[in-house]
Amino acid sequence: MIAMLAGVLLGLWVHYNGTPAQIDAFSNYIGVLTDIFLRMIKMIIAPLVFSTLVVGIAKSACTSARLRNGNGAAVAITATPSRNG
Repeated sequence: MIAMLAGVLLGLWVHYNGTPAQIDAFSNYIGVLTDIFLRMIKMIIAPLVFSTLVVGIAKSACTSARLRNGNGAAVAITATPSRNG
């Protein structure tokens, strides 16, 4: 919560006290940080979703339920668009 408030206050300070060149430079620096943060989140989420699917399918007791869940998972994975980059 404190970091959110600090980010809002920093953004307002740059907006009201910076020249257009300073604002562009600041937004470029912040853009690099946001790219790093989003890539870190993607690196955590993809293995987590995959492992959840694998464990859920593996723990299924009934063979027909396992086949049904496996086919559903395969359809969901292949139907989901890939966003590389």
